[in-house]
Amino acid sequence: MTGAFDGQGDLLLGRYRVVERIGSGGQALVFLARSEGAAGFVRPVAVKRFRSADDWVDPEQEHMFVREAKILSGLRHPGIVGILDFARDDDGYVMILDYVHGYSLHHWLKYLRATGRRLPAEVACLIVLQMAEALHYAHERLDPEGHPLNIIHRDIAPDNVLIDVEGRAKLADFGIARLDSDVSATTGDAITVKGKFPYLAPELLSGDPPSRMSDLYSVALVLHEALGGKNEFRGHNPRETMRRVLTTELSRLDDLDLGVPSDIANLVGDALTKDPVVRAEHFPNVSDFANALRAALPTSEQDAAAALAENTSRDFLNPEMAERVKVRPLEILEAAWRGNRPLHSTLPPPRESGEIATKRHEAVGNQSTDGPRALPERPIQAETVSASLSRPARGRRGKLILALVLLGSLGGTAIVVGVISSSQDAGSRPAAPVVLVHGDVIVEGEGEGEGQASDAITSTADASAAPDSPRSVDTAPTKAIPSDVSRPSMGDAPSREPNSRTLSRVFARRNARFARCFNTHAAGVTGVPRVDVDVDIAPNGRVTAVELHPSRLEGTELGRCIVAVATGTRFPRQSQPVTIRFPLSVSSR
Repeated sequence: MTGAFDGQGDLLLGRYRVVERIGSGGQALVFLARSEGAAGFVRPVAVKRFRSADDWVDPEQEHMFVREAKILSGLRHPGIVGILDFARDDDGYVMILDYVHGYSLHHWLKYLRATGRRLPAEVACLIVLQMAEALHYAHERLDPEGHPLNIIHRDIAPDNVLIDVEGRAKLADFGIARLDSDVSATTGDAITVKGKFPYLAPELLSGDPPSRMSDLYSVALVLHEALGGKNEFRGHNPRETMRRVLTTELSRLDDLDLGVPSDIANLVGDALTKDPVVRAEHFPNVSDFANALRAALPTSEQDAAAALAENTSRDFLNPEMAERVKVRPLEILEAAWRGNRPLHSTLPPPRESGEIATKRHEAVGNQSTDGPRALPERPIQAETVSASLSRPARGRRGKLILALVLLGSLGGTAIVVGVISSSQDAGSRPAAPVVLVHGDVIVEGEGEGEGQASDAITSTADASAAPDSPRSVDTAPTKAIPSDVSRPSMGDAPSREPNSRTLSRVFARRNARFARCFNTHAAGVTGVPRVDVDVDIAPNGRVTAVELHPSRLEGTELGRCIVAVATGTRFPRQSQPVTIRFPLSVSSR
């Protein structure tokens, strides 16, 4: 995008004046702005601008951006951050969204941890209750013909729950939401898993499609974290996090000596059942969970709302919170959008406008009552993946299914090693590669860094490190770390979204070298190893780490050889850091 749009005071679409940039992610830049109307009318808005690299635009990312706008056009609920306008100008697509004068639940929990405090039970429950009601509304939405849309959010996490200073919680970021109209993967196809790994339902990591039950699981997990103080699934890296999601049972809240009532602990535990079928028996939909939570509130809902408003006002307006979590103070942002700024430049009027049904900028509180337009006729398949998994056999749960096909034994005179690129049943068809995208977020504030917050539309974005991003170098024998890893830059050559087939083709070019490793060193390995190679790839395409499974290969000559070959692989540039698991097939001649 052009540099002009970054300037304070720029006028966008003839009516939205940019105040300052407050966040950015892989897909969008986010700005605080104000809508200017007749007779001195102003109101704050959030501007979400599609992010491109100079003159190059990733069509899939752009398609996702448009798709999110069209989904939001059909959602009008007090618990969902609303879209006010959507247009395209010479710099590309831009969304105008409700501005939430407050912080995300992620910021708040981070502040409470830093000060040794926790949310009162009634406050945490009311926030999640509001979330659940908004989510149920999205789940139940119909298209203009009366057909269920079945919008599945897929990205329920504390950073997508925005809370204003008056204690109103809003659900944000439908960028990876799933619809009934999306094309479902068939058996044998690679399956795309999206979302933040510490908040994903375990069945998603076993290859099941997103569902209302997976959204419910994430909602309950947010409540468990809000009451317990931390997400117990979060590991030191994505692989460890996935293992915990699949195998670890969370602590019961009433066993943590935190004063959580047993009724609340019971319903949270029921909603966090790892089997979605059993989960649905407890709560057939998210509304049932919300109703159970309302009944279990330790105070009246009115008193809980008063406590929530009191706590948000006290903490969010306290300068210590902004300093502790490194976000912009709310009073500074309010003064910024209310103040008068000179007009630096005026961008051309939009080429396209009115691509969505709802436009609510004409007057304060004047919201369109028109029904939502139909969503795109063409099925939308966004390719910003978090993981590509092979679909498991029916009924197999509780572990990530990555079947490795052993086409022979290591006793043969020649070993053929191949990179498996399509999903098949164990014993006949190989598994698909697993791709984990580490979605770093560059944020604005007291400097730039990595953040957990998504394309935030609150008053600020987080400047802290994402807890689930790899933070340190592993010195185990099966890790190889080059030193020339650099972060992506918008000015660099265009980078592509991760694609398992492309990465697999590049890895397959090393087949001869892998075969040489097995031919030379397999004699020193007892039995037939299951060989999965996890490769961390930096945005510049260089391999930053390699890990082998099974771990017993660590320290063997075979393991060191495989690591050396994998480390020497050069992949195409990626838009984000990526971890991919390559299952290797082994056969004898």
